[in-house]
This record gives sequence, C-alpha cells and structure tokens, in this order.
Amino acid sequence: MERFFKDPKTLHKMRTGPLSACMDLCAQRLCDLGYKRFSGRKRLGCIAHFGRWLNHCGIRLHQITPELVARYLNRQGKLKQGDGAILN
Repeated sequence: MERFFKDPKTLHKMRTGPLSACMDLCAQRLCDLGYKRFSGRKRLGCIAHFGRWLNHCGIRLHQITPELVARYLNRQGKLKQGDGAILN
C-alpha cells in the first residue's frame, strides 16, 4: 500500500472499513501487475469508496453479489471508465 500512498492519514483511511482486510492484498496485486502510482491510487480509491458505501448501507462482505456491485455502479454519478472491472 505504501507504494501508492505516503500520507499516514490516507493509509489509515484506506485500511479502515469492511474491505480493510483486502486493501493491502489488492495493492500488492496491482504492484505485481505493474501498475504505476497514479493508476494504482485510482483503483485503490475506487475499492475504498465501494467499501465506504458498503459500510454506509450496512452491507456485510458475505452479502456482496454481482447484482449488488451493479447496483452500486448504477447509483454512482461520477463513475470512471473501468470502475466496474476494478470491483469485479
């Protein structure tokens, strides 16, 4: 995770919430795939935002389905190209 984020507050925020257990794993996977700092930060930010939405809605990890991800993607007004692929 430190490859993409340096600020301790940001690192803490990224490691908080229902997806916190997988954030470091996702960051490592992005490193392994050769993602640069900017694009990795964008992808991790997308995952973290989804986690905050899950938390806000009271949705637990075992309740995540492809339909739920589609619902999230349809409700967000500022989606960027590729967000759906990132969450899948």
